[in-house]
Amino acid sequence: MKSTTALAWGLAAASMALTIAHRALLTVEPQAIDPLSVGGRLGVNPWFTIVLTLFFGLWPFAVVGALVAARQPRNPIGWLFCAIALSEQTRGLASTYARGALVANPGEWPGGVEAIALARLAAYLPFTLALFALLLFPTGRVPSTRWKPLLFLFGAYTATMLAIRAFGTWPALYGVANPVGVGGALGAGLDALFGILFPGVWSALALTVALSLFFRWRAANGIERQQLKWFAYAIGIALAGVSAFWLPGGWDWFASQPTWLYVAAVVGYSGSVAAIPIGAGIAIFRYRLYDIDVLINRTLVYGATVVTLGALYIAAIVGLQGVLRPFTQGNELAVALSTLTAVALFDPVRSHVQRGVDRRFYRSRYDATRTLDSLALRLRDQVDLDALGSELLTAVREAMQPAHASLWLRDRTR
Repeated sequence: MKSTTALAWGLAAASMALTIAHRALLTVEPQAIDPLSVGGRLGVNPWFTIVLTLFFGLWPFAVVGALVAARQPRNPIGWLFCAIALSEQTRGLASTYARGALVANPGEWPGGVEAIALARLAAYLPFTLALFALLLFPTGRVPSTRWKPLLFLFGAYTATMLAIRAFGTWPALYGVANPVGVGGALGAGLDALFGILFPGVWSALALTVALSLFFRWRAANGIERQQLKWFAYAIGIALAGVSAFWLPGGWDWFASQPTWLYVAAVVGYSGSVAAIPIGAGIAIFRYRLYDIDVLINRTLVYGATVVTLGALYIAAIVGLQGVLRPFTQGNELAVALSTLTAVALFDPVRSHVQRGVDRRFYRSRYDATRTLDSLALRLRDQVDLDALGSELLTAVREAMQPAHASLWLRDRTR
């Protein structure tokens, strides 16, 4: 086994080992469970959360990262994914250990303060590493030499943030402060600088990375464009899932909801984040690259269809309730009629949306379909061979727009 392969899978194994150690720690000391976590919310054995972590958590980052790093060791994206998983699992284990040492067993477990410091240092690495991976995707290099100074900015930003986090005062957590924090005006200044740098500079870097992806897209060839489509699709899923989780109120809000909704929200949130490494892996390994066009098309069509029918369903229920209220006591009839209407309208709405999506986003295919339909109508009663050939060539030129088109007919002699 190559040393790079061993290192890649070693990092993935370390990330998974940290996850298992984290859950084992919660089993030993249940009071260390975060009350907003799945185990704390459900009041069940915390090993239950291993299933969520395995299928929907950060393990996809570790596995995909190890695969990419082992097969393409010169591509830094694999190593970055491994680092994202490792840093986040380190943060989770350190944070839980600190809670167990300082809250559940004060004075009995050693290293609680150091665990807090480690958790705070690791907490902000995944955000920066994720941006760095975006900048380098999919080739592992910046789009062009003009973007190379951005690599220095990423390094300087990461080092500065770690230094500020290590020596800043940071607000006391569990009744302890930073043991190596700089006090006085300097410490307060470091904390203020952190409050400016993390949201401000990180947002500026994010906008710059988005701009680099735009220029990379413009200069990309066919294969690289398909890779970028896969990654963009995965990021879209992640943004949708994260937004759906945090806009209502995040952990606090879902923790107050019914258990089934809480579990569904956690699974959806974690699964949407896992779409990023999965999409990146498909793109980098070029697995069924061109299926993304069909996937995007179906997502647009069925997403718009569901939204349209949902709006019509709600409007129908409200409208029918007003009309039927003088004749019926309940709203069962309105719901039944609205459901039947939505079912009946599904195919017509989907077909209409499909035509709209093709016309707006897949214009060439839409025009080609219309050309073929028109050709079929013109040739329905045509029997003249020369006219058939002329019509066929015209259709090919309109649909395919080739540089040259000719028709060759084989002369069959009896």
